Amino acid sequence: MKEGLGQNALLQWFSGSLLFFFLIFGAASQASAAKGDGSVELMLGFGFGPDDPDFEVGNTFGPGIGLAYEVVDSIQLRTDISYFKWDDSTTVCPPFNPCSDRSLKLTNMPIFVGGRFLAPLTSHIQLFAELGLSFNFLKAKESDALTGGTISESEMKLGLVPGLGIEFRLSPQIGLGANVRYDLITKGVGDFKEMGTSFLSASLLAAYHF
Repeated sequence: MKEGLGQNALLQWFSGSLLFFFLIFGAASQASAAKGDGSVELMLGFGFGPDDPDFEVGNTFGPGIGLAYEVVDSIQLRTDISYFKWDDSTTVCPPFNPCSDRSLKLTNMPIFVGGRFLAPLTSHIQLFAELGLSFNFLKAKESDALTGGTISESEMKLGLVPGLGIEFRLSPQIGLGANVRYDLITKGVGDFKEMGTSFLSASLLAAYHF
């Protein structure tokens, strides 16, 4: 329940941020991108933790950087890389055995490769949809304080990533925006078969166009 409330609060914050950007920057008139243009994008992401039967890994921050090239007007080919790290701890008390503190750390470094399809609303505001593949470099590490044992597993998994977003052009070179993506990945990392690895992310974007 708490996790669901947190996600609702973050989505409300995300919607409020879009409205804030619109009110503050909507009056500026700037040019949209055209064929042959490129851009570099810095990202600050918020990752909503994947489900796990034993842990509540919660939410986390994830920085990232991306590159894009406008192959035709309103269609970009792009790639970006981010880094997310989740962790949680819990106490397990098996029958007839002493309780043990266990911790789980999960990291994901997704590399997105795909397209961004732009839908300009004005000369300075554009919506966009994204679709691509993600190459997810995952690592899960579980530790048991009672036994001192640690299990670590790494795996690269392919994901499908749809997304939506908006960008406000403050000048011909500078843009600010936000997007939401869902990284759809099959469950499990190595021997952690029940670990859910699909996750939702919402990112603030700062782009330099050239």
